[in-house]
Amino acid sequence: MRSKPSSAELAPLTIDAAGAAPLPERQPPSPALEGLRVDLGLWAAQLVDRVGAEDFFAWIAAQLQDIVAHEFCVILLHRRQGAPVLLHDGLTPLGFGLGMRNYLDDTYRHNPFHRFVQGQPTPGLFPMQSLVTQQAAELQALAGKLRPDEREEIGFITEGWPRGMQELLLAAPVAEGEVVEVSLSRKLGEAGVQAEVQARFHGLVPLLVSSIRKHFQVLAAAAPGRVAPTELGELSELSRREQDIVRLIVAGHSSESIGLRLGIALPTVKTHRANIYRKLGISSQAELFARVMRYFAA
Repeated sequence: MRSKPSSAELAPLTIDAAGAAPLPERQPPSPALEGLRVDLGLWAAQLVDRVGAEDFFAWIAAQLQDIVAHEFCVILLHRRQGAPVLLHDGLTPLGFGLGMRNYLDDTYRHNPFHRFVQGQPTPGLFPMQSLVTQQAAELQALAGKLRPDEREEIGFITEGWPRGMQELLLAAPVAEGEVVEVSLSRKLGEAGVQAEVQARFHGLVPLLVSSIRKHFQVLAAAAPGRVAPTELGELSELSRREQDIVRLIVAGHSSESIGLRLGIALPTVKTHRANIYRKLGISSQAELFARVMRYFAA
């Protein structure tokens, strides 16, 4: 397991006038990180144990950090309608919160993976460049929080996003019109080992796709029918901020995503969640889903 990043690694970066910034130089990964070097049986058992847990996607991101060499990991739930839901944010801690906000607020519409979801997406591992369908004329017409950039693998960049990145994407369909994207980004200059990493990563794809799908099934099954309406308590006891957080939790947002949406720190989100659980007399996210569903059905 990789050690906790130092404060220097997490220091905010300066965004240049063009609205993007380079990532800091990363130390060369050890040979153990240049491909898969895991006990697959043990790793699979640990992954299955995490299914249904609140830290499921954070755990996957942390494990992938030690399995496939990359700069950062972002995990999103894409739907055919509406903006993606952020499940894990590995970008904002590196100083690129503006880029993540711009993507979730607007530029996701032009992202090749989001367009991929609009069709009949299949599970698998895809280099981002293989999903690009926009032509040069379309890219020149982009405006707002996007700017054309032929140096980028998709032909444009979101304002505030790190420059010069290459993405490897895991697609995991979880329901009709809903696909989880696990995005691993590395610098374009390191593309020489991309094919090797992709070939080795393929071995984990079926296990990851099945576990992600099962995770959503477990959360859905845990919600209905577990709490009697008389046990609900009044949601009106919650503060307005707590009610906002409940709505975001039920919509599928992680604690990281909630903090980003509401402009509050992750520890503050966790404090609000603890207060919500205490006021409602519950101890898990599954119970919260059950309470809310029962409340609105009553």
